[in-house]
Amino acid sequence: MYRKLAVSSMSEVSLSVKEVAMENWQGRVRISKEAMEELALKEGDVVEVEGRRLTAAVAARGPPEDLGARVIRMDAWTAMNAGVGVGDTVKVRKAKAVPAVAIVLEAQLDFVPDENYNLYVKKRLLGRPVAAGDVVPVKVLGEILRFTVASTEPSGVVVVEESSRLTVMTKFMKIVALAARERARVGERVPVVGVVYPERPGFRVKVSYRKPSGSWVTRELETAEDGVFADSFIADEAGAWVVKAEDGRSTLFAFVFVES
Repeated sequence: MYRKLAVSSMSEVSLSVKEVAMENWQGRVRISKEAMEELALKEGDVVEVEGRRLTAAVAARGPPEDLGARVIRMDAWTAMNAGVGVGDTVKVRKAKAVPAVAIVLEAQLDFVPDENYNLYVKKRLLGRPVAAGDVVPVKVLGEILRFTVASTEPSGVVVVEESSRLTVMTKFMKIVALAARERARVGERVPVVGVVYPERPGFRVKVSYRKPSGSWVTRELETAEDGVFADSFIADEAGAWVVKAEDGRSTLFAFVFVES
């Protein structure tokens, strides 16, 4: 059982990476006895490991051969997340790890994950500490898939728990179509429609309208079951209007000419 820390210690130690194992250690790092004692760590405590980037891991005691050495061992996934290799130096400190309220993972999938898939992945990550930007491996139907932690709520180091809301999104999801009537008259309502693919209900899209005078009006929409989002605007100025739809990954434009 992983132990979550209620407070964060300011102390840290610098350790040399002695081993990067090819097998998956499920987010554990093995720390020499002296370093464990210096940080007042117990087996199962969550630690921050900072190399070229910051990641989180679960502390375990190193093998007897590491006695008297200031070293750390980790698997290749943790090393990749910390941006280090054998011989590099990392900073290790106790982490203020809190239960995750929500986690969004991204993966290169050729389908839209449903709630059953989300639960399947979460079950295999229960108890694991993660931070945004981490890549975590999950075995699905005998195949190891890579999932990138796109965001967490709250931010920082969080632990995946039963109560956490985990969502898997495909990296290929993007806005693929945006359309609006090309011409309209002042005072008319102009419909706007777009499509997100692969289809995902409840996917948030930001739609903005730039008036001929230069001011912008922005709204946040959600897609329907078929991935379609729809809106409209009142053309209250004559001239060229710009319609922009964006989802943080892709942006499409449409143009409407309004006659007086």
